[in-house]
Amino acid sequence: MLIPLDYPVLRKMVELTDIPELHDKIIASTAKYLNLPVITKDKTLQNLSHIKTVW
Repeated sequence: MLIPLDYPVLRKMVELTDIPELHDKIIASTAKYLNLPVITKDKTLQNLSHIKTVW
């Protein structure tokens, strides 16, 4: 499934001020918009309380 990087996802990106890396921000905002967990070993994302992660 492809998810477009459109306005609703970009709005979520703006809210994620605690994620410094652009690509992580895109992944996290898309997952947050879709209400899905992120499968990752990235400690930055795993340590955020508002992003659900699996690994």
